[in-house]
Amino acid sequence: MNDRPTVKIRHSELKNARQCPLKWWLRHHQGWWTDSRSPSSALGTAWHTVSEYHFRAIQRFQQAGQEPDLDRVRAIGLGTCQRAAQGDSAVHETLEWMYLGYLEQYGLDEQWEIVAVEPTYDVRLLNPDGTPSRFVIPIHPDLIVRLRKHSGRIAVIDNKSTGQLLRRHDIDLDDQFGLYTWGLRRLWPDDPPLLPIINQVRTDRLKRPMSLKERFGRVESYRTPIELDEIEHDALATAEAMYTTANLEYPYSAPNPRSCGYSCEFKELHIAMRKTGRDPVRMRSFLHATGFQQGGDPFASDR
Repeated sequence: MNDRPTVKIRHSELKNARQCPLKWWLRHHQGWWTDSRSPSSALGTAWHTVSEYHFRAIQRFQQAGQEPDLDRVRAIGLGTCQRAAQGDSAVHETLEWMYLGYLEQYGLDEQWEIVAVEPTYDVRLLNPDGTPSRFVIPIHPDLIVRLRKHSGRIAVIDNKSTGQLLRRHDIDLDDQFGLYTWGLRRLWPDDPPLLPIINQVRTDRLKRPMSLKERFGRVESYRTPIELDEIEHDALATAEAMYTTANLEYPYSAPNPRSCGYSCEFKELHIAMRKTGRDPVRMRSFLHATGFQQGGDPFASDR
C-alpha cells in the first residue's frame, strides 16, 4: 500500500480536473464554491428524488414477497413530485407530467428485481502493477437491479432527465457511468453487472402532443473488460496529475471559450487573474464579492 494518505476523489472532481486544472484547484483544493444551480439542474435533482422514492416503494413490496401495488406506488411518486418541487408550480407540473408518463411507458418495471437504490461504495484504484493506489473512488449508482429476463444477472441503472434523449456515443463516452460499472465489477467479481442501462426521460415539453417514444428512452450499453481497465487508468492518471506538488502550488489553466462559457463558474475570476496576476488577497476579495463561499461544499455546483 502507498504510504501517502488515502485521497477520496469523486467523478465530478475528475471531470473538473480534466476540464481545467485551475478550476479543479479553486474548487476542490481551495474550497471555493457557489450554489448557482440552473433551472435544468434543479429539475434534474428533483427527478432523481422522485425516482428514488418510486423505486424504494417498489423495493419494499418485493422485499415483503408481494407484487407492487400500482395505485400505492403512484401515490408515493406523486407525493414526492409535490415535495421535490419545493413550492414551484411549474416544476411540480413538469415532474407530474414526467412521472405519469413514465408509469404509462414502463409500469412498475416488472422485469427488474431491485437490489439497491442509491447505494454508495468506495472502490480503490489500482496502480498499473496491481497494487493499491492512494486514491479511492466513491461510486453512487442510482439503481442496481437483477434482470429477470436475463436469469437474474445484475444491471446498473442511471436515471437521467435530459432536454434531448442522449445518443449511444454520448453514453459510451460517459466515464461516470463507466466507473459505476468498473466499481461493481471490482466489488462483485463473481456476479459482475451484465450491462449498464441509461433510463432517460425528457424534460422539454413541446407545444404539440408528444408520443411516449419521444419522451422516454432506454439505452443498454456495454463495457468490455479492456475498456473498464482504460477507464480506471484514466481516472488514476488524472488523480495523480492533480495531486502533484507542482499542480497543488501553481496549477495551469486550460481556457476554452465554449467550455468556459457554459460550465465554469470561475470564468470572470480567471480572466481577471490572467490580466492582473494571482494575488491571493485580490482573488479572495473578488470571489467573496461575486457570491462565492470557501470551506463549504465543493460539489454543490455539480448537482
